Amino acid sequence: MAIACANVGVIVGTLMLTGLGFRLSGILVELCKESIPLLLVSSMVVCILLGMGVPTLAVYLVVSIFVAPVLINHGVLPVAVHMFVFYFGVLSCITPPVAVAAYTAAGISGASPMSTGFTAFRLALPSFIIPFMFVYNPALLMMGDPLNILWSFTTSLIGVGFMAAGLEGYLLRQTSVVERGLLIASGLCLIWPGLISDVIGLAVGVSVYLHEYWARQGRISASRIDV
Repeated sequence: MAIACANVGVIVGTLMLTGLGFRLSGILVELCKESIPLLLVSSMVVCILLGMGVPTLAVYLVVSIFVAPVLINHGVLPVAVHMFVFYFGVLSCITPPVAVAAYTAAGISGASPMSTGFTAFRLALPSFIIPFMFVYNPALLMMGDPLNILWSFTTSLIGVGFMAAGLEGYLLRQTSVVERGLLIASGLCLIWPGLISDVIGLAVGVSVYLHEYWARQGRISASRIDV
């Protein structure tokens, strides 16, 4: 705790002495005007930059001081705002070029730190979408009707799975470029709040899954015949 507070003191002190801390809110508002989506994207970038190389607790303290108030003043739900800034502050540890966690993992495995960082970033791409859904779908924060919360959790979980399969290029077997694109699109539809998008996402994702399943079964049957 003492180390985290010391880190926060250095960062906050630097931002205040340079005047950037007082200007940060104004810069975000000027860049994005009244557009909440643009403000969220800009806040994401700022949170990642402020969080690079900083411990988790210190990250949250910094972003909650400099970024969260801007979003709250624009009418975004405070709980969603704090989860949003915290999530992206933590994700900075796997975001190149700093990606501190990737450097640690690379040191253990003996792999290239930069390659490890970009691989971690690619595999974790669904995680960069979920915080936006905290803002647009508070049910993911367990707020609202219990059935809606359950439905949102279920569809988002399936969506993240489909999206991860598309990014990795494997679902029961190696997938084609078209199948990867369909899986990613399916995942995005399922993660996005709304019954229509959920139905479309499920239809596309299940169709790709069944195609992969039948193709895999066909290969297994063919190999048994050859034997």
